Amino acid sequence: MNNRTRCAGKAAFSSLAMVLLVTFAGVDQGQCATPDESKSAMLAVCASEQHAFTPKVRQAFLAYARSQAQADLQAQGKSLPRDFLAWIDSDSEVAGSVYGAHDTPSQVLLQLYALRLDLGKARFEKYRQLALATAIVFAKRDFPADITPRAPLKLVINGDPREPINTKEPGRKLDKNDHIINFLNDNTIEEEVVVGHKEVAPALQYDKRGIAIPAPKKRKPRKVPVIEKRKRSLYACDVLASKTLQARFNAYMKSKGHPVEIDCGERVVYWKSRDAVHGQQGKNIAAAYKLFRTAYEAKGLLPARPDPAPSPAERSIYMILNCEHKFPVAAQAQRKWPRFPLTAPWPVLTLLVDDDQPLREREERWVAFRDRGEFKTYGEYIGGIAQQYDMQSARRLKPFPFTYHTIQMMLKDGGVCGTMAAISARSHIALGIPAGQAIQPGHCAMVAFRYDPKRKLYACKGGQYATGGDEKTTPFARWYFGDAAKNCPRRPGFGVQPNPRKPMVYHQSITWAVNYGMASFLDSTMAHRVYRLLDEATRKAAGRKLLTSGLAINPYNFLLTDAAQAAAGTPQEQMRFWRMFQAALQAAGDKAGCPADGLYSQTVKKRVFASIAKLPAPKGKQAAKEVYAFLQAEKCDAPTALVTYRLAVEGLPALLASTESDYKKHLSSTRAKVSSENDAACNKMAAALKATAASITDKNQRKQWALGLWKQSEGREKYFGRWMRVATDPAVAFLAREAGQHLPKDPQLMQSLLDRLAAELKESVASQRDIKRCRLLAAKIKAAAKHAKDPDQKRKWAQGLSKIITGHETFKPKTARKNARPLRDPCADTIKELLASP
Repeated sequence: MNNRTRCAGKAAFSSLAMVLLVTFAGVDQGQCATPDESKSAMLAVCASEQHAFTPKVRQAFLAYARSQAQADLQAQGKSLPRDFLAWIDSDSEVAGSVYGAHDTPSQVLLQLYALRLDLGKARFEKYRQLALATAIVFAKRDFPADITPRAPLKLVINGDPREPINTKEPGRKLDKNDHIINFLNDNTIEEEVVVGHKEVAPALQYDKRGIAIPAPKKRKPRKVPVIEKRKRSLYACDVLASKTLQARFNAYMKSKGHPVEIDCGERVVYWKSRDAVHGQQGKNIAAAYKLFRTAYEAKGLLPARPDPAPSPAERSIYMILNCEHKFPVAAQAQRKWPRFPLTAPWPVLTLLVDDDQPLREREERWVAFRDRGEFKTYGEYIGGIAQQYDMQSARRLKPFPFTYHTIQMMLKDGGVCGTMAAISARSHIALGIPAGQAIQPGHCAMVAFRYDPKRKLYACKGGQYATGGDEKTTPFARWYFGDAAKNCPRRPGFGVQPNPRKPMVYHQSITWAVNYGMASFLDSTMAHRVYRLLDEATRKAAGRKLLTSGLAINPYNFLLTDAAQAAAGTPQEQMRFWRMFQAALQAAGDKAGCPADGLYSQTVKKRVFASIAKLPAPKGKQAAKEVYAFLQAEKCDAPTALVTYRLAVEGLPALLASTESDYKKHLSSTRAKVSSENDAACNKMAAALKATAASITDKNQRKQWALGLWKQSEGREKYFGRWMRVATDPAVAFLAREAGQHLPKDPQLMQSLLDRLAAELKESVASQRDIKRCRLLAAKIKAAAKHAKDPDQKRKWAQGLSKIITGHETFKPKTARKNARPLRDPCADTIKELLASP
């Protein structure tokens, strides 16, 4: 470069710097640098800083974001007061949030100003974090912001929306629904009602001689309900449960000129029914349920539609008013109020402000908590009928102030895991605690954010888990960090959002990032924004430096982690990324509430392995050795990656030998124990076999190799997985296909398992028995019987087991005392039940 060029470059950079200063100074919109000029200036500063995120780059980015926001507002013909913009700039945390958390900061500004109008300046500034969370969430939901000047909003919570209609109104021709309601109102039923409780002394207990045993002095009296019989008008559910009432209803409606025929049977569905209903009976009940529900809604006895979702301001003011409620000192401590600070950093509040639960529903739960200390996190678990919406609703159909899919209706009707999780999540939301439902394999759970006031730390924890831990949990929640979230309508049912969800670890990472430092979280988020503004060539050449510097600022920002991992385009780059990521985590490890290992690290590591498996292997053997050594050192559990690099380093013969050895160990380990880990082990083995088979180019050799392994599997095709589920090993199924064989039919496969269990029982009764192992064997026998579909096969097997256990029904454990009674082998009872079953 000659002197003239160098001088020109300096002059250009000086010009860009001046643009920056003008933009940053916050002059009139008409005098500001254009977004393109500000962007060029910002990118020039970034290059001069060697593509590291530094205070200079931060300042340049904020200047660009301001100019972008001002240009967008001007294009919309909108403007915001100078004092409001100055207030934002006066707080670096607020400015970083407004301009860094959304790719269109003008929308955040509009939402924030609308909230300032509705909340009032003092309340808005006090609860600025709540306002930021609300503004960012609704900006990303594309919610229109109203910045029309107005007085602060006065919150009004509407009451019961029902307007009962006089179904016997003189001078009006009564319709079918009038007559349905009149039948219910004109007929009565007697029911038992709990009107209170009373204390009763515990029942006396007697010894072998029939002498009463004195009750302990400290034993508390037992409380029993006081029940009265009372008459009331009929509910629809009374008619649906009684064949007699159904006949009377049909006759009544016919006499009124409305021939209606309902036939729901006798107590097929009733208040406490739990079993699912199928066939024509179910269709009849569904039709009758629809008939009565329509009448209730038409005559103002059941809301016909859900309450509207609260506006951003309404939900914010509602939460603030509750948070500021002052209980008496004793009640305040007893209720642990407030449960969660509304002044918490906005990233941990997004789940709270995003919830669309209507205010009237929240208010009923809040009043129950405020006045009685009631905090419902579970409801009535009702079994199979909960999977049938019509049947579940029909069993307790009656006039009610809340419509279906509300927490109030869920508490009345009950349900299964989805309902329980919804009750808990909505109860938390009503008390201002960020929460939501979550999905697990075959199960629904819930998650909630927690705050430790002593340590001043935040956490995201799950509840009602059943089929896994955090690693198998995905919250039903929009993700407001990074790409824009669509304004998805609330789905009828349990509030599940239909947009793509992020696993639990993402939501936990928000708390870790905030615990690490809010300022560093915002800086790292802005670093990600700058990275996305780089052109493709610069991003490839220098983007990794920017992401690395961002992770050094805050290693818990998943935006940077995902971007850095996606940018690593070779196995070697994935290795370098992992080492950089580990170093950043280790450097943060001494901070409270910031784990250096655990689910976050494990998730990223698994993705490294998956990426290495997908990326082309390096051509040089030495490079392949380095990757293989890395996979082994990091204890890689991705079969495809291991097979690929074992083949590259050791060659095909060694790969085949090691795979065969692994398969033998697999058959022994998964068949010897009952574990939920067996499912994952079988899937991994199937993936390893598939990858190994793909490396054998000769079709005949591949077929013979698969045939040899398949023969080793004969008689061991079945295994016990999660919840004692009997399943066919997918590895065996794959080998059968590759070998050109057909798996035997299920009864034959089951016979091998049944024979193994019979042999295990014979060995058990012949040896020194242990009650724990006996219980496990009994559970395996019961599970196998459940999965054996051939009645003759099951009966003959049970008879064989009976012969083995006869005479050995009881045993004395090795550690038992001399005079101890023999224990009964639980297998004996299980076999007896099998023989007695039809």
